[in-house]
Amino acid sequence: MLLRPLLDGSVLIFSTGSFMLNLALKKAAYFWLPPFHEGKGQPSKAETVARVIWAIQFIVLIGAAIGCLFIARLRNRETTLLWLAIMGYTAVHMLFYVIFRYREPIMPLVCVLAALTFESLVHYD
Repeated sequence: MLLRPLLDGSVLIFSTGSFMLNLALKKAAYFWLPPFHEGKGQPSKAETVARVIWAIQFIVLIGAAIGCLFIARLRNRETTLLWLAIMGYTAVHMLFYVIFRYREPIMPLVCVLAALTFESLVHYD
């Protein structure tokens, strides 16, 4: 009896598989979308500048973290663990409601990966 709702839910998910997969991928993309959103009302110049700086910082961090995947010496067990944590955190949020601020707890791992990329580029042997 306790398994009935779970089984009904899994039947629904499997019967609408392509829809659910498409929705999950859209949520993942939205989760990692750069912060180009607007606040309420007319923004001040200071708010506009702060949002532009925030967006540039985010794009640089994400770009550098992804760059970590293309540097052979950074493809190791430790960085794989960081990527798995990021992917797992993203996967959990693909199932539920997605808001930009929900990615803040995982951003330190993104920063570590970005720092590894920058360090590797600066100290290239």
